[in-house]
Amino acid sequence: TDITGLGNADMLKIQLDALKRYLHLAIVHHQERMIIIHGLGKGVLRDEVHKVLKCTPQIRLFTNEWQGQYGFGATEVYFKY
Repeated sequence: TDITGLGNADMLKIQLDALKRYLHLAIVHHQERMIIIHGLGKGVLRDEVHKVLKCTPQIRLFTNEWQGQYGFGATEVYFKY
């Protein structure tokens, strides 16, 4: 995706659309868990990711705890089926 000339809101929409697509695939394929890398920054993307996760009934739990490889820049998601 070419993001040249896009504003922050447009880039956020692209990122959230990708999140929703991959969440759907994880659920369809009954994945146990997944890690969503959102980076640190100001926390805007992380907060929006967490809003989507809270509204997804197939998610049992998600955590944004320190992980050696990603620090606090990733959220781990556990699914329920």
